[in-house]
Amino acid sequence: MPKPGAADLAKREKFGKDHGKEITPPKATASGAGFEVVAFQVVEQAVQRATVHVARDGKVKAQFASVAASLRLVAGH
Repeated sequence: MPKPGAADLAKREKFGKDHGKEITPPKATASGAGFEVVAFQVVEQAVQRATVHVARDGKVKAQFASVAASLRLVAGH
C-alpha cells in the first residue's frame, strides 16, 4: 500500500481541523414516536452523514448528506 505523501498528510490534517468535531461515533436519540440515528460512513472517496429515522412500527426513513468529497480514503484510488 502506498504511503501518503506530504500533500495527502496536509489534506488529512485540514480534514481533521474542519470536521473533527462534527464526525462522531454513531448516536441515537428519541424522536417523536421512534428514534433518530446519526452515523458517518465512507462511500468511495467521500464521507457521508447518514440520518436514519426509525419509527416504533419499524418504518425506516434515511437521508444522506456529503460531509467531504474527493478524499484519498481508499488505497489505490
